[in-house]
Amino acid sequence: SKDGMEMALCEFDLTNKIVNFAGANRPLWLFRNENNNTEVITYKPTKAGIASSTEMNQVFEAHKIDLHKNDCVYMFSDGAPDQFGGKRGKKLMTTGLREMLLKIQHLRMIEQKNYIENFYENWMQGFEQVDDVLIIGIKIV
Repeated sequence: SKDGMEMALCEFDLTNKIVNFAGANRPLWLFRNENNNTEVITYKPTKAGIASSTEMNQVFEAHKIDLHKNDCVYMFSDGAPDQFGGKRGKKLMTTGLREMLLKIQHLRMIEQKNYIENFYENWMQGFEQVDDVLIIGIKIV
């Protein structure tokens, strides 16, 4: 099969508040709130997938990220921003996904989950789900 895969891989060291991240065409977003200002830091993935036409000796760039209390880390499948919906029937896009997460990142994680589920249900009204929609969020306490 010539089918490849995109993914984000993390190793969390919560004792030392560090995350090691490597991405295959999937980024990691870090939302950090300092002085009532939320900064979104994007850790870019390596522009290569897993398998398919990617060479076996492909090296994926590793990022070592220092975490702060109340940081929110998000990873997501390509289907999350690619879902059609809204009033114009367009894709949500990464900008729309980022804006939605920025709006809710201060909430408890269960509240974020409920908000995201409701958001996509409302966004997709009348449109078929075209791909997987997976969003993983982790709040550092």
